[in-house]
Amino acid sequence: MNTIEKLTWQKKAGIISETQYRESVEALTSEESVRNMIKEALVDLLAEKKKAKENRTINLLGYTVEDFIQVCGQGQGDQQIDHKIPVTWFKEGAPIDVIWHLQNL
Repeated sequence: MNTIEKLTWQKKAGIISETQYRESVEALTSEESVRNMIKEALVDLLAEKKKAKENRTINLLGYTVEDFIQVCGQGQGDQQIDHKIPVTWFKEGAPIDVIWHLQNL
């Protein structure tokens, strides 16, 4: 049972209100959107460098989606991730976690 199914069950059982359900689903959907945005941008970067994504995103970057949201915010729609030091300025073979460090976003 995924998280949204659990929330639906809790709403039907009267454990949480309709408002709590909507707010929780919206937060999950928003977090999932950020997670997908990070993953897609990372996969694109690796493709440009002709490398395969061989590990989980959290292991490659060294931080969680929650950490990203705390530092960079939720973002809106199809917002792109901008780097303070552009990705193209890094030397070939620079570690992904350095390029994508939270202080560089």
